[in-house]
Amino acid sequence: MNDKGETSYADNYVGNGAYAENYQILEENNNCYILSCCADSKQDDLTMWRLYGCDAKGVCLRYKVNEKLVDNKSFFFAPVSYGSSEKEHLELEFINNILNWTKNGWRFKFNRWHIWKHFFKSYLFKDENEIRLLYVHNNDIEIEKCWIMDSKNSIASRLCLFDIDKDIFPLKVYSAIIGPNCNQQASNVAQFNYMNMQQKVIPFNRWNEAIVVSKIRDYR
Repeated sequence: MNDKGETSYADNYVGNGAYAENYQILEENNNCYILSCCADSKQDDLTMWRLYGCDAKGVCLRYKVNEKLVDNKSFFFAPVSYGSSEKEHLELEFINNILNWTKNGWRFKFNRWHIWKHFFKSYLFKDENEIRLLYVHNNDIEIEKCWIMDSKNSIASRLCLFDIDKDIFPLKVYSAIIGPNCNQQASNVAQFNYMNMQQKVIPFNRWNEAIVVSKIRDYR
């Protein structure tokens, strides 16, 4: 999803403004799509369930990465850089100093800033340990797109839809975990595994191993 709110932090830090309203910047933001992931160590983490798993009623999707498809042309896959405090982000300070260096009239420009600005976030979110997949859309490639209004932040955003049967997307779902606070957890695990048998979305060795339950038992 191209949530342009994700770029405001880095743009603000280097003085570009939160939401530059010229058409070129809007076009750049609307052709960049984000999938937020994290390391395996966070796959069944209570804090992550509460923050991003619909208060632990949702699902955690586990992916394998096809590194051959992360080619630095369309897909970029890297850990997010977090600030060290609310007012300090060393990497962005370094970039800002370069941009504002005016000795002998020279000025520098980061030609790939529209890509890498998506990989900076405030230290307030550092517990996520986010690893982000960014897709930069090329208008010469035909991929289905649609618009949604996000129910939590009310930002109108565009979605980019990939056909899972085509060898284009670098992540592939290999398992799913049902949240510890999910209603009818046991019944839903059985139903989702049965559905997966019919649709064969997630590879499996045994029919009931693709979708499993969270190991957290003391949710409150």
